[in-house]
Amino acid sequence: MLQDKRVSTFRHEEFDPVLFATEVDESEWIFPHAPEISLSNTETLTSTRGAPRLSGADIQGADLSDSQLVLGDFAEAHARGARFTGSDLTFADFHQADLREADLSHACLCLADLRDCDLRGADLTGADLMRAELLGSDLRGARLAGACLHNAELVGAKFDEKTELPIPYEQALAEGMVFETSLEVHQ
Repeated sequence: MLQDKRVSTFRHEEFDPVLFATEVDESEWIFPHAPEISLSNTETLTSTRGAPRLSGADIQGADLSDSQLVLGDFAEAHARGARFTGSDLTFADFHQADLREADLSHACLCLADLRDCDLRGADLTGADLMRAELLGSDLRGARLAGACLHNAELVGAKFDEKTELPIPYEQALAEGMVFETSLEVHQ
């Protein structure tokens, strides 16, 4: 794991300090459940302020559970069926990523960019999506039971009768969840 001397603190508005690695040699990153991911392949993974960069990468079925991926760049990644269970994905960029049937349960996705993501059938049970951007994302059949959606942006997101919201739709509206005009249900 990363040693304390390689970790710095980042503050964002009213949030508690978020720890992330800076100036870390990529060869020392540890993905506890994904030793098959080569960190020396700079065409696939490079460092941006100490954060993993997997933009456009094919990581379908990879197990990245319990990983520290703060500020990670997964934009347009092909991550169908990937496992991010319990991972810290604060500030991660997943815009336009294919996350169909991905397991993001109990992951921290605070302030994550999930715009226009394909999250059909994804498991977001117990995930922290506080202030996450889910604009235009496809959440049909996704499981959001127990997820925190406080101040999450869901305008234009797609849902269907199989989508498991963390609370009933009427209660979501009463608590301030914002949908475009009403829950947009797609067949």
